[in-house]
Amino acid sequence: MAEQLAPTMRSFTTIAELRSNWRQEESNVARVPLAARTPLPSNAKTSLMGFDMGEFQFDPWFTKWSQGACGAEGNRSAANVYNFSFWQYVDISYYYGHQLLTVPPTVWTNAAHKNGVLSLGTLGLNWYEQENVGKFDLDDVKAMLTKRPAQPDPKRMYLEECIDVMKKIAGYYGFDGYLVNFEPEAGVNLSAFKPGMMQLLSALKTAGLTMLWYDSTFSSENGFYDNRLTGAQYEFFTAANNFQANYFWGTRFKDTEKYPQLSWEVLKAKNSATALDDRKRVFMAVDCSKDRRTPPYESPFFFQTLALINSSIQDPPNFFTGLGLYYPAWVMYDLRFPPGDKVTDKLPDRETFHNNDEAFWCGTKDLIDFPKPHEGRTVLPNECMSFYLHERSVIRSAPFVTTFNDGEGLFYNVAGETLSKGPWNNLSDQSVLPSFRYKFANTDSKTNKTKLQYTDPATIYTGGSSLSIDLSKIGVGGSLNIVLFRTEFKVTPTSTIGLVAKFSSSKANLTLKVSRRGFDTISIPVEQSIPLENGWTRYVFDLNKGAAEQVVTVIGLNIEVMATPTIFTIGELALLDSAQRIDPSPIMDFPGDSKELDWSKNFRSSSHYRVYGVLGKTSYLLGIAYNCFYRTKYETWAGVVDAVHIFNTEQSGFTSYKVQEITADGNYTPL
Repeated sequence: MAEQLAPTMRSFTTIAELRSNWRQEESNVARVPLAARTPLPSNAKTSLMGFDMGEFQFDPWFTKWSQGACGAEGNRSAANVYNFSFWQYVDISYYYGHQLLTVPPTVWTNAAHKNGVLSLGTLGLNWYEQENVGKFDLDDVKAMLTKRPAQPDPKRMYLEECIDVMKKIAGYYGFDGYLVNFEPEAGVNLSAFKPGMMQLLSALKTAGLTMLWYDSTFSSENGFYDNRLTGAQYEFFTAANNFQANYFWGTRFKDTEKYPQLSWEVLKAKNSATALDDRKRVFMAVDCSKDRRTPPYESPFFFQTLALINSSIQDPPNFFTGLGLYYPAWVMYDLRFPPGDKVTDKLPDRETFHNNDEAFWCGTKDLIDFPKPHEGRTVLPNECMSFYLHERSVIRSAPFVTTFNDGEGLFYNVAGETLSKGPWNNLSDQSVLPSFRYKFANTDSKTNKTKLQYTDPATIYTGGSSLSIDLSKIGVGGSLNIVLFRTEFKVTPTSTIGLVAKFSSSKANLTLKVSRRGFDTISIPVEQSIPLENGWTRYVFDLNKGAAEQVVTVIGLNIEVMATPTIFTIGELALLDSAQRIDPSPIMDFPGDSKELDWSKNFRSSSHYRVYGVLGKTSYLLGIAYNCFYRTKYETWAGVVDAVHIFNTEQSGFTSYKVQEITADGNYTPL
């Protein structure tokens, strides 16, 4: 029986659960494949994001539900959650759980993979933490790091079984590896178990999983945190292939400012031939939490410390190690109004959260609400993450389609038509968003803003948001250059870019701005304008008109205002190749008594699917699936009841169901 009437992800808290109860319903499986990314320049550092949600780790309004959430109650709304959307600055993410083994939420892995970001779970061996007391103990941990003896204790899980189970869990749920967190209590000597830990890390790495070792007292020489890579920590780094330092270093902590440089020197001393590559997998990390008194903007410490990762000397060039960030969700959970630490405390409203998050990541909004609500401060150029990290994207080849949907909303549109009303979220359905969010190719970025717009359904094409560009400060005859996406694709004779957009009370000329490797940026005019329903227009640009056979590295727009300007909204951008059209499957029909819809025989991981319930002659949108299973009913003590769907929740008792495939190039069979 389901914990809730929807596919629900949970962590594993005991050895018994790991051994026999780890396979949950298949709707919880992440099936979006890991996308290839644009290359990282040699002078740009890698990045690691540690997402710890605290008491919101499995938030029933968000990540706990594997196919989305809906509704509103009290201080909570499904349309106002910690919806991370700056994946262009992330290389590896991990979802930190405070239990024995945490699987990253399905929606989290799908969103990460769609953006080419690795998604890791957590193996947490801290038996003494409050969440784990009574669930597993020190003897369980020792067994997990010990080879199976001749006379094993049947209640224990030994090293060989632990390795096997961790491989199976990652393979089944579709995530990429694990952070291993083991911070023994002071005075507990576990050095005899280091060989077992080394074998666990190495075996999982060899099996193809991405493993990350967290700096701990267990791996240090003196029983304290090293807060950097040392000779002792290097052994664990080589076993796991990735290392994250603890957080007590930087300008606030005495004699630690050179820890990034000292970490680099360890790499160089151990293996000078591979040091330049190895530094990309060592992460000097900073914690955003107010509990550690190191949140951004409270003092100069945070950004001054990030700057220490940069190298001012020639050995090595540009940077010493990768950059790690722990608890990016501070902009939601540490800014609860009034300030508090209870789940019932009111979260910042949606607009406040997005403004704060934009300021923290991109720095182009005027204010951030910190340290107190509505007492904002101006963000300086070096007080945002984009100053320290290089943006990347997954636009490597056709087809690529984005609808600028951030994965949450107050309604859901398809092709400009509203098919459902009510708050919802589904991070799996988040589009790949612009690499250059809130940036303009001019100096007036504070006056002319580009942002995700989600309040007016008439200006949203598909999903719950669109990209809105404010032209109100551009006079008639003036123009604006906007950079949108970093790319890395070669133009073919049949390559086009299509733009679905609408103007609000204004007219303008559009040209596509294309940067090409080894050549100047060029402008490509509109080849064709195709009127669509609901006031939208599709603008088609022929990439062969100036970029034939060339590699495109950035795409943007020039908007020349021809009449009184207001708002220009982009609802879809598509890189297509007419020689590679993908034909969608026919509509798949299922009977009304189906408890789970299964279209695995027709499933394509590059596609996603809209699920409809049918009543009479009307089809109601119920959900968006990035899987080949969709739960419709559950067995309960009261009998068979409808599962919770995230759209049109007032409807039930469907006589049949329909599943509609949306292919990677945006095609679908009409209902």
